[in-house]
Amino acid sequence: MKDKDKELLVEENFCGTSIIVPDLEGVLFLKEDGKKSWKQRLFQLRASGIYYVPKGKTKSSRDLVCFVQFNNVNVYYGKDVKNRYKAPTDFCFVLKHPQIQKESQYIKYLCCDDAWTMNLWVTGIRIAKYGASLYENYQTAGRKAAVSAAMWTNRSTPSSSSASAPSPTIKAKTQSQANGYAPKSQAGPPNQGIGNLPPPPPPLNEIPPPPLNEILPPPPPDPTQNFYHCLLLIQ
Repeated sequence: MKDKDKELLVEENFCGTSIIVPDLEGVLFLKEDGKKSWKQRLFQLRASGIYYVPKGKTKSSRDLVCFVQFNNVNVYYGKDVKNRYKAPTDFCFVLKHPQIQKESQYIKYLCCDDAWTMNLWVTGIRIAKYGASLYENYQTAGRKAAVSAAMWTNRSTPSSSSASAPSPTIKAKTQSQANGYAPKSQAGPPNQGIGNLPPPPPPLNEIPPPPLNEILPPPPPDPTQNFYHCLLLIQ
């Protein structure tokens, strides 16, 4: 279906003086009150609610019985109904008052043959119950989505007219100032003395070396001389 045909269909069903309810009719499985048994009934969707055809009756309007009215109930998707209530299939929707939160005989379970049929009934019930409000909410959500998309597009696209500000230049610290250490004072001439204090000793590289004879011990005597001296003493 083309977009133009979709718009015409929406205007025809929602923008008129009255809401056109989908023509929906089919056999559904109904859970019996207080039991885990299901029985088939022929249901019809009307603007005021859901009706069913009693056994042995025709589908004429005078024979239809009101099953539930939409002004007091909301529609929900069932969950794990097949395991909990032995439903024929997993495609189930529920009709109940929004304030009922526990098991109650006023909760109605309807089971469909497939997911497509279940979605048809849920959508048809929402159209019949909410009417134009459903379409207005859809339009509002579409406008909000368009505004949000435009905002994100503007954020992700940088403006070409605005000149980029130059990044600040960070001056490199000297080696003496790195890591928070205070700079060391430059070496200068030694102080000549302050007051009564003696002057500091001169640097080691300025102290002259001692004489060689003060560093090394005297050489040992010549052993030959001692030997001859001993010989002389013996004679």
